[in-house]
Amino acid sequence: ARVEIDVSAARHNLSTIRSSIGSSKILAIVKADAYGHGLVQIAKGFGDADAFGVVSTEEAIALRSSNITHRLVLLEGFFDENELELIREFRLEPVIHNKLQLEILKESKMTFSALWLKFNTGMNRLGFDITELDEAYRQLRPLSQEIILMSHLANANLPDDSSVQKQVERFRLATSKYSDEKSLANSGGILNWRSSHFDWVRPGLILYGVSP
Repeated sequence: ARVEIDVSAARHNLSTIRSSIGSSKILAIVKADAYGHGLVQIAKGFGDADAFGVVSTEEAIALRSSNITHRLVLLEGFFDENELELIREFRLEPVIHNKLQLEILKESKMTFSALWLKFNTGMNRLGFDITELDEAYRQLRPLSQEIILMSHLANANLPDDSSVQKQVERFRLATSKYSDEKSLANSGGILNWRSSHFDWVRPGLILYGVSP
């Protein structure tokens, strides 16, 4: 078996997304070795992205070691306090989505250039309960110069699913008091739900030519 990776085609996909999202910034998802396409070569092909999303510090360090200077977001945050020094050294931006991570951050007394705060609006997988958002934000605020508020859409691949619009409305209402940047749209949201775009969009599968 043989697989040919066409980086120029991937670059074209990113350009097509860019033309459809207005002023939103792009957090290009390159997790899991860029979905098996080759982490470093794909990231270099996606040079016009505003940031990259990875799963682990190992992936992030591989990008930094290859002279990738973009903002790097750890989509699952960190798993223990030992990772915090690496996060600071390599200028990474962890997603904070549970109370354990929050406690580890507070105990470390470290500050970070940016933190992403994830809360649940209906997917029910990761993130603080929506009722916990304000308190989590209050505790994170002293720890970072920048906080980006985010959530994840469950059924954005379905253009007529009313649950998606309910999630968008929950997200908008919960974050309305904050002037911080916001991120909700995944690949399906980019394609089907303009109301979900906000400040950052997070394309994954559609970067690689796969429809969600």
